[in-house]
Amino acid sequence: RRRGRTDDEWLHVERRTGTLPPGVLESRVTGKILSEVREIVAESVRLQAWSGLPELFDADVAVADGLSIVGSIPLLLPADGPGPARVRYTRPKPGFVLEAWLDLMVLMAMDPERPWRSVSICRGGATGEPATVIELEPLLRGAKGGMRARQALEVVATCYRSGMREPLPLFPTFSKSVADGAVDGAAWHHRKGWGDGDKGATAFFFGHLTMQEVLALPAVERDPDGSGGRVARWAAHLWDEVEATVGPVPA
Repeated sequence: RRRGRTDDEWLHVERRTGTLPPGVLESRVTGKILSEVREIVAESVRLQAWSGLPELFDADVAVADGLSIVGSIPLLLPADGPGPARVRYTRPKPGFVLEAWLDLMVLMAMDPERPWRSVSICRGGATGEPATVIELEPLLRGAKGGMRARQALEVVATCYRSGMREPLPLFPTFSKSVADGAVDGAAWHHRKGWGDGDKGATAFFFGHLTMQEVLALPAVERDPDGSGGRVARWAAHLWDEVEATVGPVPA
């Protein structure tokens, strides 16, 4: 769709490659997919995040102790509210918020005078829910906003460096639920294996622990200041910084 193709063209290709179920079963699958895609397209058009190739913004931000954050940020939004926009057909994840936030903090640290914003658009959180739109803007702009963004990037650097030294109890989905004060057991161990504690390296180091056991891991001297155990401290260290630096774009 982003390349100007129609729903019918997509259906034609999928039928010929044999990826769709036969007969009347096809519409049960494709009807849901196409409905969700139309919602994503509509939100993308509304936010002017739909067409064109992104301009790559080269970033190089020095943070503490000689560490730099280096990379390219794809800018797709118009000049009156520039910034990155990522559009994808997948369910929302806390990582999408972090992705949009990190882009925004780097942009603010590089050029705090521009009216940056950061957008991520994906499927709804569950069947029947509308498309999920993450649209962030910095709470502070100008020189103060640039300084605050660099402070936020220091938190990112702390998480990165700590994670390079040891298995850090900071998890993609479970930690967000802890930070929100609504601990989600399914985000740790899921019956379908989708929990953070069920996956890869996390399972190797922490997966044998129940949710209660991982939450009870006692804080150690190298953990951030705060209350609670290791998981709670690291969750607050990262997600409190997100909430303190960005807000949703006003409707």
